[in-house]
Amino acid sequence: MGMPNPKVKIHCGSAYVKGRARTYRYVIAQLFIASPRQRDGIYTYRSTGVVAGPFRGWNKAQRAAKELAERHGAEFIEGYGSLHGKEASA
Repeated sequence: MGMPNPKVKIHCGSAYVKGRARTYRYVIAQLFIASPRQRDGIYTYRSTGVVAGPFRGWNKAQRAAKELAERHGAEFIEGYGSLHGKEASA
């Protein structure tokens, strides 16, 4: 079984803004790679720290996510939510 491809997903980006801006919803596009867990070797997704955003608008975040995926040779996953810690399948 080979290593799964990197993925880009849109999720909450409120941590990337400060002050009164936190009262609004922000989203980011983030790149995730699969790496094996130490205890059992199962591949799970981990954040790379490569982020596009934060954005207030969903469409702008989606465009940025697709560009990020293209730039890093990753797959763009539709929908909302982080992949961090999710089990990867090849």
